[in-house]
Amino acid sequence: MQKVKELEEQYSQIADNLIDATCIIDSRTLKFEYITPNFDKISGYSAEEFCELTLKDLLTPFSFSNFQKVHTEMKKKFNFGHKKIYKTDLE
Repeated sequence: MQKVKELEEQYSQIADNLIDATCIIDSRTLKFEYITPNFDKISGYSAEEFCELTLKDLLTPFSFSNFQKVHTEMKKKFNFGHKKIYKTDLE
């Protein structure tokens, strides 16, 4: 358990100091579960404000449509046992 706590602290330090914005989104609700602190510098939204928003609130209609296609495909693969983490760029 101590090792897990140490790893969480290390990853938190890395994420908190990234230049790029990184987030974790609940795949069912599309709400943000975690965002790196630099999101506010990039977007002007605070972390609390982000947690009230969904991807649909933030993306252009075209980008959200593309996300939905990728998300559907990722969920299908995950349901068939693929445990890969997926990454995508969005507008």
